[in-house]
Amino acid sequence: MNNTTGRRYLFFKIAGLFMAAVMLATVFPPLVKTASASVVLVHNPYGAYSGEVFSAEITSTDSFTYLTFTANERVTFSFRYTRNSVNVTINHASRLPSTVHIGANPLFTSGSWNGNILTLNLTTIDGFMGYHGYYDPDGNLVIRFRNPPSLISVARIVIDPGHGGRDRGAEGFRRDLPEAVINQQVSAFLADELRRRGATVLVLDTSRGMELAERVRQAEQFNADIFISIHHNASARNPAARGTEVYFLMPFSQILAGTVSRNVASNLDTINRGARQRRFSVLRSTQFVSVLVEVGFMTNRAEYDKLIDPFYQRQVAIGIASAVEVTINHTYPGTGRTFR
Repeated sequence: MNNTTGRRYLFFKIAGLFMAAVMLATVFPPLVKTASASVVLVHNPYGAYSGEVFSAEITSTDSFTYLTFTANERVTFSFRYTRNSVNVTINHASRLPSTVHIGANPLFTSGSWNGNILTLNLTTIDGFMGYHGYYDPDGNLVIRFRNPPSLISVARIVIDPGHGGRDRGAEGFRRDLPEAVINQQVSAFLADELRRRGATVLVLDTSRGMELAERVRQAEQFNADIFISIHHNASARNPAARGTEVYFLMPFSQILAGTVSRNVASNLDTINRGARQRRFSVLRSTQFVSVLVEVGFMTNRAEYDKLIDPFYQRQVAIGIASAVEVTINHTYPGTGRTFR
């Protein structure tokens, strides 16, 4: 990713749309290499309401777990989570329930109220693969959590070949093989490897260019569990720079990011620069696990020669696919869904 296009990826909107044009503003903690800090989502409608919340209930299907607050009108709220728990704060409500009905669900072991804050304890660390908040037609607040797949053969994965069209990305040492072309090549190997393992895969067609928001929109429309954006790094100031680094934004994406970085660096025989939390636009959706992989450095001649070699491209794909499979198999024991 070159400096100009890198700035495009750093652009991050702090407003998104809820159902029926409900506004959701997102505020993130300072940039850190680990995601121990929480993420806060604040819903701020057109005015402060003082509605009544009659109940809080958790229900589940195979694919999703729903937290529903039954209310007589919309209320302001904030959503905060760490890697172990979820907190939902209901503001300006004239009435709140004293309990939460957990029911049979794969994600949460217990829940309790402390004033206007509902805390739900996760069954496992990072025990869900995305969430989406909205109001149902009756005005009830619903937070929908994505249940993890039980096996890679159940997973739905979107691959985003970075750049494309007129945006060539970082230039290497061959005019015919800029970053955008290599991204496409690695993505094709990765799609083959994931499909060989049984996953349902969508490779975005970025060959003619695609806006960043459109990449995320297509992933949401595909109902993805995991979004993987493929890139290659560059450093004009330090041509000796080399190594793999993987970016994530949401804390529940951290485990996959770290595993991908370790696997790819090992298979490429380069330095593992680790998983890093950044506000890249393609990582902003809360609805699925998402990572941006910087495979290696286009500006390092020795590393570039590996990056254009089909053998190493295939090894990179194997490393990413193995990271996906390991993450699914070991991060969510006993909580995974069984259908695509």
